[in-house]
Amino acid sequence: MGIKGGRSFPEACGRTKSWVFRDILEYIASLGIPTLLLTPPPVCDRRLCDKTNDRPIDRENKRTSLYAKAALSIGVEKSVDTVDLYSAMVKEPAYHKYLSDVANSRGAFTKMSSLGADKFAKIFLFGDSLTQQSFSPGGWGARVADHFQRRADVLNRGFTGYNTDWAKAILPRLLASREQADVITVLLGSNDAVKEGEYQHVPLDRYAQNLRDILEALCEQTNISWPLNRENERTSLYAKAALSVGVEKSVDTVDLYSAMVKEPAYHKYLSDGLHFNAAGGQFLAELVIPKLELHLCNQKSVFPHWEDAARLLNVS
Repeated sequence: MGIKGGRSFPEACGRTKSWVFRDILEYIASLGIPTLLLTPPPVCDRRLCDKTNDRPIDRENKRTSLYAKAALSIGVEKSVDTVDLYSAMVKEPAYHKYLSDVANSRGAFTKMSSLGADKFAKIFLFGDSLTQQSFSPGGWGARVADHFQRRADVLNRGFTGYNTDWAKAILPRLLASREQADVITVLLGSNDAVKEGEYQHVPLDRYAQNLRDILEALCEQTNISWPLNRENERTSLYAKAALSVGVEKSVDTVDLYSAMVKEPAYHKYLSDGLHFNAAGGQFLAELVIPKLELHLCNQKSVFPHWEDAARLLNVS
């Protein structure tokens, strides 16, 4: 089943506001995918906000509210869980505080005269808790996803507490073929480098071999990032081993350890002495993103900008 086409957008009210939602939900239902529908939110042009009482002027919300109601109606009709975002926001006296001024901006989007890329690139983040937590607010993974929006899907496969023994064991289950990722980051070693005798500890020579095996399995397009750890004298040895394996395997390498210890107060990047806070997430993202761009510099945004969509997608 495909989305129904060949119809112009109706100009009247009633049924006409909701046929697009109905078609979309019917298509998703045909795929058997659980769906959560959100209504469109209220709008606020910052240039039109009332500065005297900090309330947004109702620019086009009367019309937007009709579309929100149509979405709710279709959600009920199709038995789809629905979040009434419009109503939740307009209950707030100053809901514009939730809105940025770039919603209708092209931002980093490059206007194209074609459909652009036909698929999203795939960035695969592999590692321990430093990767698992990277999608937290301000995290480096979230910043990578933001940077590559409409160009790449960023998949988080971080596993808290894992060392390279365990990471190597699960890797074949995560990546069965080259087509599953265009570029991969590997951030492992913080747990390997705990004190000898600790459950997570992996001896330095076996760690290097594990990392070597992981990189051989992942082939060429891989980034290694290296963290600090609880005791830096020992951790520095693991960082050096990572750098050595990166050179050996001709893999782009981010020397996170050295970059951080150059900072007089690098602890400002850590939330608990090991994991990154928002500042640390930004610090790491600024190191990783340029490396990723080397592999994805030719990846265009997927599908045309909204100003070109009707013409290039042949939608009347």
